[in-house]
Amino acid sequence: MKMFLIALTSLVLFVNANANEFEERVKSEQTMIIEFNNLSSTLEANDKKKLDTLDTSGDEVEGIYVGKTDSRGNDMFNYLLGLERAKTVAEYVGLDNNTITSVGKDETTTDDINEMRRDRIVVIKIITYKVIFNPVFGANGPLMGPTHHIQYNTLPQGMNRM
Repeated sequence: MKMFLIALTSLVLFVNANANEFEERVKSEQTMIIEFNNLSSTLEANDKKKLDTLDTSGDEVEGIYVGKTDSRGNDMFNYLLGLERAKTVAEYVGLDNNTITSVGKDETTTDDINEMRRDRIVVIKIITYKVIFNPVFGANGPLMGPTHHIQYNTLPQGMNRM
């Protein structure tokens, strides 16, 4: 009769509170569009109220702002105006981690004034990461402290070392 013996002779557990292996990052994204008047980069009161609704709380928050203009005007002027609009919005939102760009004139070409207004915009994307820790290790890292080595040299009950 053959007997199979499986025994755990040594288990080493390494926990490092500085490592990210015990946390989960939850990502959320918000997108918003702010319209501007012709030749303007000034935020109006209703735009500020709209921007105030953005959730900028989190462990890591990034803002991406893309300024656009209508098809009138030369390329350089439109690029700079779109950039100025994006900067205005980014400054109002007030995040430290921003990506600000301009695409200048929008690709749609129209003579309709109402259509042009829809091209004079800043597209905003706010990306938020919230860090959620594994509950076994606690909200501030491992319950045991910053770095510990735990070694178990045990055998199942009734077994002897050879």
